[in-house]
Order: sequence, then C-alpha cells, then structure tokens
Amino acid sequence: MANQSSKRTRSIPPKSHLQHALSQIGGEIDERPLRSSSLARIMRETYHGNDAAGAWDWRMAYDMMQAAAVMQVVTGTGHDTFAIARLLASRLLTETRRSEQQIRLQQFSTPLPYAALATRAAAIRP
Repeated sequence: MANQSSKRTRSIPPKSHLQHALSQIGGEIDERPLRSSSLARIMRETYHGNDAAGAWDWRMAYDMMQAAAVMQVVTGTGHDTFAIARLLASRLLTETRRSEQQIRLQQFSTPLPYAALATRAAAIRP
C-alpha cells in the first residue's frame, strides 16, 4: 500500500510568472467564459509541467482562477462592483474536481458576488 501522506514536491514559480498567469486568466474572464483547456494551458506554462505529472493540481488552478477574478473586481474601473462580480462569476469554471478531504471537510469557496457584497458592507478598501 502506497504511503498516502507523501506528496510530490512542487516548485513555486517566480512571482513574475504567477503575476503573468493571473493576468492571462483575468484577461480571459474579462472577455469570455474561461475554458478548462485555457486554464490548464496557463497552468502548464506557469508550472512547466502538467497536472498528471504532479507539477500542479486542479485545486491550485481553481485558486489561481479565483485570485484572478478577485483582482479583476478590485482593479475594475466600474462603479457597480457587485454587477462586475456577478458577470465575472458567470464566466468562471465550475469547481467539479474536489479531493476527498475537501468534500469530507466541506471546503467550498465563497461565491464571488457574495464576497464582493461582504466587502462592500464592511467598507474594505484595496
């Protein structure tokens, strides 16, 4: 039986590569719905490998997608943050790939429009 606690060591890309990836994802969702093939391509380019080889996993990809969406909302020039968040959320991938641990612990992300609304209610500024 394989040791399930052992994990592959992943290298963290330089900050500039991560910023570029966030920018690419943000550009995609600004224009159109994000495709899983586009997100996978960006992740392969950023991490210099694929998910099957363990260079990255879909949880990391979803986290990058969410971070890019938040950055688009925060840096957006529109006045209706909630409307922008709703539009961008409609263009994000559905997070269908979840680990058993995520399911067991019921780890689910806060929907982007709810996060934008909570930020507005709390008067949080960038």
